[in-house]
Amino acid sequence: MSKLPWARVMPVLLAFGVLAALPALISGFYVELAMKVMILAIFALSLELLVGQTGLVCFGHAAFFGIGAYAVTLLSPEGEAGSLWWTLPAACGAAGVYALAVGALSLRTKGVYFIMITLAFAQMAYFVVHDTPWAVAATASTSTSSRWPQWRATPCWTWTSPPSSTVLCGPVWALALWPAPCC
Repeated sequence: MSKLPWARVMPVLLAFGVLAALPALISGFYVELAMKVMILAIFALSLELLVGQTGLVCFGHAAFFGIGAYAVTLLSPEGEAGSLWWTLPAACGAAGVYALAVGALSLRTKGVYFIMITLAFAQMAYFVVHDTPWAVAATASTSTSSRWPQWRATPCWTWTSPPSSTVLCGPVWALALWPAPCC
């Protein structure tokens, strides 16, 4: 019975060790590619949790991902990566505020009505981002410094530095693959 926890822990520790050593073993392009794959894998696993485990078919799932991405884009200085210590909580907070508003209205519905209201919220988020000047400026990569303050904490650890890809994405990805206690 005591061997069972180690049998479950060792693959996760091995995956984390490989991911931590990744920047030293491969070139920067492949580190960035692995980071993007891990981020999208976490996104896909969250959709599997929502649809596969709870049975809630949600068409607005990508809006939360996009709102977090736009928050990072708008709060980062032009031409360089923003500070991880500032942009990560801001992205989570922006997506969380949107999730609070969407959840307060959509979780009261069931069945096809839930599907339709999440689709409506996804379309509203799309058109807000598509038609507002501040979001268009972020998409076009023009300067947003006149509209938004550029907060800069310690710039030593940014989204593009190699440790951030494995230290941040690696454990989250490994824990997302961790089997549930019921499995």
